[in-house]
Amino acid sequence: MIFCTNLQYHELGIDVNETWGFEAENDHFPPSVDLSQVAFHATEDMATSQDCLICQTLVGGLRMHNDETNASIALCRLCPDEELARDIESCQGSWTGKLLLLFCAAYPQGSSGKSHTPEPYLLEVELSYSSGLRGFEDIKMWDRRLVNTMNIKKQLLHCQEHHEMCKKSVFPKLLPSGFRVIDVSTRSIAEPQTQEGHVDFVALSYQWATATADEDRNIMLLRDDTERLQAPGSLSVDRLPEVIQDAVQFCQDIGYRYLWVDRLCIYQDKDDQDGSKQAQIDGMGAIYWLAVLTLVACADGVGVGLPGVSGRPRLNNLKNQGWQFLRTTDYNISSEDFIYFQEPSDIEFIDTSSWSTRGWTFQERMISRRLLFFGHSHALLNCFYYNECEESFDKPRVLFEGEDIYGSSFGADVRMLNKEKDTERDPLMLYERVVLSYTSRSLTWASDILKAFSGVNEFFVENLQTKSLFGLPAKYLFHSLLWIRAGTPTSEGIPEGIPSWSWATRFGCASYGLWSYDELGNLVRFWYSDNGTVEEVVEATCWFDESNVTVRDDLSLDVERKRFQENTQRCGTEHELSDPGVWETCPHDPLEAIGRRQVAEEFRALAVNIPGCLVFNTTEAFLRVRLNETATSEIPGFPSSIYEESAAARAYERPQPKVLDIVDDDGIRIGHTLAEVFPRDHKLSLTDGQYLRCHVVVLGASNMRQPTYAPRITYNDNVLNQGVAWGLFVMLVDRNGYLSSRLGIGFVHPLLWARAKPEWKTVFLI
Repeated sequence: MIFCTNLQYHELGIDVNETWGFEAENDHFPPSVDLSQVAFHATEDMATSQDCLICQTLVGGLRMHNDETNASIALCRLCPDEELARDIESCQGSWTGKLLLLFCAAYPQGSSGKSHTPEPYLLEVELSYSSGLRGFEDIKMWDRRLVNTMNIKKQLLHCQEHHEMCKKSVFPKLLPSGFRVIDVSTRSIAEPQTQEGHVDFVALSYQWATATADEDRNIMLLRDDTERLQAPGSLSVDRLPEVIQDAVQFCQDIGYRYLWVDRLCIYQDKDDQDGSKQAQIDGMGAIYWLAVLTLVACADGVGVGLPGVSGRPRLNNLKNQGWQFLRTTDYNISSEDFIYFQEPSDIEFIDTSSWSTRGWTFQERMISRRLLFFGHSHALLNCFYYNECEESFDKPRVLFEGEDIYGSSFGADVRMLNKEKDTERDPLMLYERVVLSYTSRSLTWASDILKAFSGVNEFFVENLQTKSLFGLPAKYLFHSLLWIRAGTPTSEGIPEGIPSWSWATRFGCASYGLWSYDELGNLVRFWYSDNGTVEEVVEATCWFDESNVTVRDDLSLDVERKRFQENTQRCGTEHELSDPGVWETCPHDPLEAIGRRQVAEEFRALAVNIPGCLVFNTTEAFLRVRLNETATSEIPGFPSSIYEESAAARAYERPQPKVLDIVDDDGIRIGHTLAEVFPRDHKLSLTDGQYLRCHVVVLGASNMRQPTYAPRITYNDNVLNQGVAWGLFVMLVDRNGYLSSRLGIGFVHPLLWARAKPEWKTVFLI
C-alpha cells in the first residue's frame, strides 16, 4: 500500500492479547513494546512537507489537541476495519475506506510539563485511493461528531416492519391513565393524542444525579406547576437538564413528536393522596415496552447529555474511545498477519458505565424493545435481532426464513420465555437471574427497592400467572424464600413496611444458589395476611413434583399423600434412601405435615392485623449457631462477575460470606447455614468463639447435592451429606413475643432433626 514517502512505517511488535498503548484511554506503552528502533520526525519538518497530506494530517491532528510545537512523531500502524481488511487485496479502481492511524509522539523533557516518554495516539481518518492500492489520492479526518440520524430512522422502520419478536406483546396492560409526555413541537407537557388508544413516543433512560450540574435546570413536574408547564414554550432550552434537552432535539431530528421522561411526566411531589403518582410508577413497565425507542444516556459525567446529537457534537480526542483491535491471518497483506479494528462490544461499552450500576435503570434496559445507547464516542442500537454500533447502522438485519435466532437484545429472555419446566428460559429460573442482577445494582433510597422493580415484577406476575408478595412470586413462595444475601447493602437505610422474609428488606446482592424447584419439596402451607384478610397461599408444587406445574388447590389429602409416596419412592430409587428410612425417623414427617396445613382460626385472627405476615404450622427448635472457620466461603451458583463488575464501578470490595454451624444442646453439629454475607449489625455476624441461640423452623425438603463448603454431618459414624442427600431447608429466626423475623437460611439432615427435639408450632413470620 502506497502511504507516505517521508515517514518510515513501523509496525510495532505488540501482542494484542495483552494491554497495549492504543487500547482505550491508555497513556503509555507496556514494557514489552520496543521503541528503540522507531524513527521519530520533528513536527516542524513534517509541517513544511507541503507535498504530503499524511504528514500534514498527523501534525494537524496532534496540534488540534496540543499546542506543543517541539514534538516528534513516529507512525506506528494503519488499521482498517474488518470489512476493508477482508476486501483490501481485491480493491480495484477507486475506493474510500475508514481506518485508524496509530502513531506516537515524544516531547522534549521538561517542556510543557511533558515527559520525554513517547505517548500513544490515534487518528480516525478516511483514505481515498485509485488504481487499487497504488494510487493514493486523499486523506481527511473521519467526521464522527454526530450520529447518523438517517440510518437510525432506516433501522427503526426496518425493525417495525420486519421484526416480529420486537412486536410481541409482553404486558397486557395499556398505558396508565393520566399518561403524559413532552410535546417536542410545542416544548410543553401534554397528554398525547392517540389513535385507537395507540401513540408513538420515545422514552429516555438516564441518571437523575448526573442529568445536570446547573440548579436552574433542575426542573421537575410538581402539581402546582402543571398548568404552567403545559403552556407552549414552557420547557425552554435553558431550563431543561442537558440530557433532556438533547433527547428533545433527537426526537425532532428523527421525526417523533412525543418524548416521555419520568421527572417531567410523573408528579414528583411527596404527597400522593390520589395515588396518581404510584399509578404512573406501576405503569412504567408498559411505558418502556410500548415506547418506539428508548434513548439511553450511558456516557459517564455530569451534564454530558447525549453526545453525538445535533447541538452536542462529540469532542475529538486522540485517545482511543473504545475501538477494539484484533490480530488476524484470515485477511492478509503480503501474507503477513495484521491488526484490524472493530466497534466496541456492548459489554465494554455499556456494562462499564455508571448507568449500568443503578437500580432504576435495570427494568428500563430489560423491558425496552428497542434501545439506542449514547456513549462519549459511540452509539449502539439494540433490538431483539440487532445489536450493533453506529458504523453498522446502514446494514439492516435481514432475517431468513427458518433462521433459528434468539436475538441479541438484553431482554431476549423476556421475549423467548415459554412456560415449560426444565428449559433454559424457564420463568422461575429467569426470575432468579433477574433478582441477582437487579440487587447487584445500587439505589440512593432504600424505599425505592420495589418501585424500581415494579415493571419487571409486573412481567413475572403475568408470565408466572401468580401474584407478587413483596417481590416474591406467590406460586413458588417456598422456593423464592430461599434467597441468601451475597453482597453488602448498596443503599442507605432499611425500607419501611417490607417483611424480613423478602430479599427487598435490604438492597444488596441476593442469590438463589444452584437448586431448581424439581429438587425442592414443600413441607408447610403458608397463609398470607393482606388488606384485613388471611388467605392460603397455594403453590405450584407439593413434593418434588415433576408433573405439570399448574397450581392445584383441589387435591384431597389422600391424593396428596399418594403423590408424596410416589415421588418419595422415585427420588429414593434415584438417590438411595438411608436405612432406616429418612422420613420415618424424622420429626417433620411429610405425611403428617400434609394434615397440618390448616392454621387455626384463632391464629389467623391474630395475623389479620399484621399486614405482610406469613403464618404456617411447622416443627421448630431452639438451637445454637457458631462460626465455622473451616468451611469454604463460596456461594453456590453465584456468578461473581455480576457482583464484581457492578461493585468495581462503585469501588466496593467483594465481601466474604460466612458459614455457621447449627448445633444441638450437646454441641453436636446437625446442620449449617448457607454461605451468606451478613451486615455488621446483623445478629448472625458472629466471630470465632461466639454463639447465638435462635429459633430454627422447617420450611421444606431437598434432595439436592450439598455445596462444597458444607461441613461434614455424621450419623452413627456415617457421613450423611456427601454427594446427593436428603435434607431439610430451615429458616433461622429472631423471636420477639410471638412474631418471628428472618435471620438466615440453613440446611439440616432429617435424621438429625430429632436431636434438636423440635415441636410443632404456629409461626408468625414478619
